[in-house]
Amino acid sequence: MTLKQYTFKLLTLAPVHVGSGENYSKKEVFFDGQKIYFPDLGEMYKVFCENGLEREFERFLQNGDTLSDFLLTKTTVKEKIKAISKISSSYPWALKKNKQGKLILPRMNVVAAQIKDPFGNPYIPGSSLKGALRNIILQYLIVEKRKENPEEIRKMMELSLKEKSDKEFTRQFLQTLILDGKNEPDAKYDIMKGVIVSDSKPLKKSSLIMVQKFDKLGKGTREGDNGHEISTFRQAIKPEVEVEFSITIDTSVYKDQEVALNLAEFFKKRNYRRCGEEETFESSRFELFVKSLNHQYTKEYLRKFELKNLDNIKKNTIYLGGGSGFLTKTIWMSLLDELDRFDKVERILDGQFSARRAKVYRDENRIVRKDLDGESVPQVIKIGKNKGKDNIAYVVEDRLHHGASPRNVKLVQYNGREYEMGKCCFIIKECEKR
Repeated sequence: MTLKQYTFKLLTLAPVHVGSGENYSKKEVFFDGQKIYFPDLGEMYKVFCENGLEREFERFLQNGDTLSDFLLTKTTVKEKIKAISKISSSYPWALKKNKQGKLILPRMNVVAAQIKDPFGNPYIPGSSLKGALRNIILQYLIVEKRKENPEEIRKMMELSLKEKSDKEFTRQFLQTLILDGKNEPDAKYDIMKGVIVSDSKPLKKSSLIMVQKFDKLGKGTREGDNGHEISTFRQAIKPEVEVEFSITIDTSVYKDQEVALNLAEFFKKRNYRRCGEEETFESSRFELFVKSLNHQYTKEYLRKFELKNLDNIKKNTIYLGGGSGFLTKTIWMSLLDELDRFDKVERILDGQFSARRAKVYRDENRIVRKDLDGESVPQVIKIGKNKGKDNIAYVVEDRLHHGASPRNVKLVQYNGREYEMGKCCFIIKECEKR
């Protein structure tokens, strides 16, 4: 067995959320207008008992109030609850005020928890990074095969659409190891078999923030509709946090393999020269492909949404965790050219969400949509009445009305900026042999 070890360092360019599978309910989240606190329910009950409020606390657990509502008039207890909260985070966006000038507190009914170690420190599991690497490697192999035989890729794609699965691509491009003289459609023969990715080093609790999902629509949508907030809240690792992993590759797995991609060679640093330039630079095939994939994703998709802060197009960019969007988690960026891809992706999403093509508006003046050439495209499919007002439903087509599919990009707002969820840049370096 011959092992190669690498240090993989991430820098979060945006909030990153990897869920633990647990949620904080509205009874477990306390917001005082500046910070969000996550007190332990058992410790909180002790505080109320010590202050003779156990009966009131028990009634609170059975009614519909949030913890923030319940603590509004309980100043002394409120400060003690803050003191026992092991986890807290600043509120990342500006609060709105009502007509009386009072702050409107958000209704955080459920907050998805970030995965943490037994000491409460957030981290990113190795499985999240390995899954992202796997998807990039699969796309690389698809691109190389597409150059050689585009018709074969198209046939596989149509089969995948029919079966609503990418298993055929996994079988053809990843499960290619020959072990003991045989190969079967099984994870045992997957080229990722020789790759071990550690969990990240634990991060500081202060690196946690709270974010709210925000869907932004593509250009071509109706005037004045720039997207909307979604009542989905997540704990996340904040931007500009360094996260370190170790990757180990067992090179013996790839010995004497004719078809399977040798991942140790894929990650190997080499000297390259740009066209027309004398100076060389060091990189790997993996890093070069990641940059080209990010350039394509930015040019053909993200620019449809007129996003700011797209200056990191030349960085080694990778997306991790939840909420980063359909195209960052699938192989569709590498399967087809831009227009064909959008049509196929819309077909997939329409199949998964049957009602997504029909939009209903009560304002008659808003039924006229414009396509990207400026022509009016009203496609009314239903007219009815709702509380005495006209309900008008019409067909919405992603590329026609929004310029892209999926028609909204998944963002979060933090410190006055919009961020793509899960976006990171990385450096990978082979460790020296001891």
